[in-house]
Amino acid sequence: MIERRPLLFILFVSLWAMTLPSAVLGQGLGSAGTVQGTVSDPSGAVIPGATATIYNPVTGFTRTASTDSSGGFSFTNVPFNPYHLTVNATGFAPYVQDVDLNSMVPVSLKITLELAGGKTTVTVTSKPRI
Repeated sequence: MIERRPLLFILFVSLWAMTLPSAVLGQGLGSAGTVQGTVSDPSGAVIPGATATIYNPVTGFTRTASTDSSGGFSFTNVPFNPYHLTVNATGFAPYVQDVDLNSMVPVSLKITLELAGGKTTVTVTSKPRI
């Protein structure tokens, strides 16, 4: 007759070993997130074809994406770190923002690009008449 203790032990170890790969894979997926956004102009119209780039100068990680017809972009499976986000589009001033990605919750951004040359400062001074 076979003792139950060794049989239960083997069954327990077998079940534990079957769950190990999923636990290890799950940890690997838990260290990356998503940065997504919508790019529009000052009137609120979306800008298709804009170029969005995220970059981490320490790790050298970089990704570039173009906005779709609804002005949206998305970077998936991005390792947790701080990033510089730059968005460029023809006729618009570059947009720069720091983004800190530290969870699996997607970082969603609404980006409004200013018209190129749209911010002009004029300083007028006068000399007193003598």
